[in-house]
Amino acid sequence: LLEFGEDLGFIGHKVLSPPATLHQFAPWRHAAIADWSNQEAGRIAATLNRLGEILVFREGQLLFARRGGIWHFLTHQPVVRQMAVPKDKGIRQAIYETAIDAAFARTGACIGVTSSESTNRWEQVVAETDRITSPSSAKSKAIAQIVQGKTFQSLDRTLRQELVAIDGATVLDHKGNILAVGAILKFKGGSIGGGRTAAARELGELGLGLKISQDGGITGFRSIAKDGVAFRVM
Repeated sequence: LLEFGEDLGFIGHKVLSPPATLHQFAPWRHAAIADWSNQEAGRIAATLNRLGEILVFREGQLLFARRGGIWHFLTHQPVVRQMAVPKDKGIRQAIYETAIDAAFARTGACIGVTSSESTNRWEQVVAETDRITSPSSAKSKAIAQIVQGKTFQSLDRTLRQELVAIDGATVLDHKGNILAVGAILKFKGGSIGGGRTAAARELGELGLGLKISQDGGITGFRSIAKDGVAFRVM
């Protein structure tokens, strides 16, 4: 990191170490930079990544992102409120920060959360071989062993990002219990498969569906929202 003073006079060069704890509203791969911006009042950090994107951090948060020639102002807390499902804010924040991680890792992801009112309906859309609640395939058994019965929010943040990067949908219940990873969904009409948008919309019928595209955009789907879209980020 190149450090400058208030008058833009050059101070020097710093090699940043990963912080002990990660800030919730910054991509984990930029954790050291986000932490530097939070160490003193008034600090601002700007980065340019290999994709030509400019990221601006302040007070430990990703505040602005320039992607595809467009500047985006990120308002994290309002998005967490708009998610609404699950009711526990701590679980929602864990899901949102993993969505941010997937967005800047460019892996893409699809995450679904069932509301307390639709506890068992998820079994109608998730293929039985993908369920880790009763693992029957080699994949579901391996993931169940990795997760070891832990809730999504209690897993290491890097592991959460790796799980949602697996092709297919990650499905959680309203308490953060992991129901399926890399799941193939059964859509209405009997067809199986489809893209992330269709999968996220289907999961939105159960509570909340999140689509993280490989270009970094995040879209939240809920059945009660207009056109099913509850919010968009970037």
